[in-house]
Amino acid sequence: MKLLTVLFTLTVFIFPSLASTKLSKQIDTINSPISIDRVAPKYPINAARAGTEGWTRASFVIDTDGSVKDIVIMDYEGSRDFKKESIRALRKWKYQPAKENGEAVQSCNNTVQLDFRMGKGSSGTISKKFKNKYVLAKEYLNDKNLPMAKQTIKEIESFKSINISERSFLAIIKADYAKQNNQPKLQLNYINRINLDALSDKTKLYWLNQKLILEANQFKLAKAIETYNKIIKLDVAKPYLSALQNTYTQIKALIADNELILINAKVSKHGSWLHKLARNDFSISNIQGNLHKLEVRCANKRHIFTVETDNTWKIPKSWRGCSVVAYSDNEATFDLIEHPFEKITTAAIN
Repeated sequence: MKLLTVLFTLTVFIFPSLASTKLSKQIDTINSPISIDRVAPKYPINAARAGTEGWTRASFVIDTDGSVKDIVIMDYEGSRDFKKESIRALRKWKYQPAKENGEAVQSCNNTVQLDFRMGKGSSGTISKKFKNKYVLAKEYLNDKNLPMAKQTIKEIESFKSINISERSFLAIIKADYAKQNNQPKLQLNYINRINLDALSDKTKLYWLNQKLILEANQFKLAKAIETYNKIIKLDVAKPYLSALQNTYTQIKALIADNELILINAKVSKHGSWLHKLARNDFSISNIQGNLHKLEVRCANKRHIFTVETDNTWKIPKSWRGCSVVAYSDNEATFDLIEHPFEKITTAAIN
């Protein structure tokens, strides 16, 4: 068991070591793609009539001709129609492609959030009805009255019209409720739905610190490092830099450790699941359900595979910022195991 003593405790699952293999050759530096044209998504008529606001988060590939392809909606809030309109808009986006040694190459691990707002003024306004219920839910949580807090949250969710700002505050309440109800995965999920940029730096620091703790304890170590880098840019974080640096050092040590890291994954029906890798070797096991495709998306490379349990993939060191995307036609669960550096491969990626 590994202990991160400054901010949290992190348990590492231990598996047998496997034989080492040769690394693939290095890939030269890539010039990032440059945006040329970004078409805004159309507002779905039904969502507009209902006064529904929200957002989508997408992962996509920029091809060698600068077009956008292989769009995956990873998450969304609001109307389901937002997903359809986001894909339509993204397909029209145009980039100057990334280049390697002067030659155009794919850029394979791009993400974006598209907001759907009815109007500039309304989106930042909290209605009196919403505020009253929000304050009531906070009071119930402060009193540890979880049944009444849950009921009040459901009442807020039943509102016919919720704007983007209200959705962010609803996520705050849900994150607090999940924390008190000892549901760390849900807590992290709701924190990721909070519009942190709309909060004061002090409040933003609080939620980023919570996010860092949860990501580390759930073995999302690459995401934890991203969160750490956001925290240290805040002026209000300066008094805590020493402790944060110690935490960062321990996270990096865990990534470099000789023990395997286990991630429990769940893919919803007709959905996808994405995990940013902290290491370059991984395998999957204990598949329950139908995973029909597995994709590795890196900064400049992409590979798609059919899925067989206990297969292992090795990604060359130079393929930075890699994520694994799993697809399913029904609900599916599996374990993703990140292996120590330079330890194994049974199916090398070339």
